[in-house]
Amino acid sequence: EGTSRLHHVHFLGWHRRFDEWLPEDRLKKKEPLFAVGAEVEAKDRDGRWLKARILSAHGSGAGRRFQVHFCGWAARFDEEVGEESLRVVGSGSPPTVEEVWGSTQGLLEEDTWAAQRILRKRRRAGATQYLVHWGGLWEPSWEPEDHISEDLLDEFEPMRVRGG
Repeated sequence: EGTSRLHHVHFLGWHRRFDEWLPEDRLKKKEPLFAVGAEVEAKDRDGRWLKARILSAHGSGAGRRFQVHFCGWAARFDEEVGEESLRVVGSGSPPTVEEVWGSTQGLLEEDTWAAQRILRKRRRAGATQYLVHWGGLWEPSWEPEDHISEDLLDEFEPMRVRGG
């Protein structure tokens, strides 16, 4: 039977524990970065970055122009801007841990969070994965064995043979 090629997917701004291996048929075709209807940050005439929505786009390449509406402002303040005056929402300064997760409970160090226990085990694409319970902050997630502490693995499988 034909098997679909797997692609490693990392979600920007998310911890690597949320990475996934997905078959090609689950990947979405790349959309233009700035599409009509998208929420963006746009630089206004005064050089301020404000939340905006793209109303229309015309032209192509470096000459592409966008009509934007600044959220919370009357339509008379809508402007036409070039791509250099647009950016993805939130790309100006990184959010704090509290803004992203709502809490720092379980944070051990930057990008390292404490798992509470292992719920289940499975094999996917020849690798062992464990369903990890993170506590009240997140839904459980499937993690590769090398992301799990030896103590948690021993607690889940007391008779397991440790790898070399």
